[in-house]
Amino acid sequence: MNPEYYIPSERILKPSQDYNFLRKEGLKYIEKLGNTFWTDYNAHDPGITTLEALSYVITELGYRTDFDTKDLLTNTNGQILNGSFFTAREIMTNAPLTELDYRKLLIDIEGITNAWYLATRKETDQFDYHLPHPAEQKLYINILEDKLSFTSKDKNNTSLEQLSVRGLNKIIIELDEDVALGDLNTTELEFAFLQSSRWVQVNITPEFSSWNDPKALLLSKMDKTFKIKNKKVEIKDNTVVIVVERNHSSK
Repeated sequence: MNPEYYIPSERILKPSQDYNFLRKEGLKYIEKLGNTFWTDYNAHDPGITTLEALSYVITELGYRTDFDTKDLLTNTNGQILNGSFFTAREIMTNAPLTELDYRKLLIDIEGITNAWYLATRKETDQFDYHLPHPAEQKLYINILEDKLSFTSKDKNNTSLEQLSVRGLNKIIIELDEDVALGDLNTTELEFAFLQSSRWVQVNITPEFSSWNDPKALLLSKMDKTFKIKNKKVEIKDNTVVIVVERNHSSK
């Protein structure tokens, strides 16, 4: 059965959606503030026409802001197909330049929730800009030949002013949660498996808390076959703790 759509005759509108209310209120302000010079409040007056247009615009905004965000952005299937949002790559008028520009590009990458573009050095110059990374290619301003140069002197053997290039910055990213692996921003691993009709929950907490830790490099060897044996089994806080030992040789 199809639903019936109708406008109730006794509908009570909010002030921001009531055109007649807004027009009357506008006239009150005009009469109060401009009665000395403004005495014609009929529909043909250009000022009244402007007031009516403004009242209509306010009702339009009143209707829109009263809707749920999901109704404003999505169709009946809950999908956003109206072109409301664009990626940073689509809306940028030129190549990324600022820190915020690069953050926008990084966040557009699938799997990344947030990103930060940080200076590699805390030291600043006289203009309070962070000093460039030592590995940056040194460039010099050659005014005599009107160009940038990799050499520190021009053809007259005059020393050139160095141009500070800032690009080798640190990038920190926050990853989306993976369906199978869970939170990828932490070194802890959680998963479950079915054993004899019972689910077994497994939590793995490595000795290191950051992927920058040298011990994390050992994971690069996990694609090779090594022997693993139980070293210690104990119960702590109603949890079975198993310490395993992984040999460096498959023999």
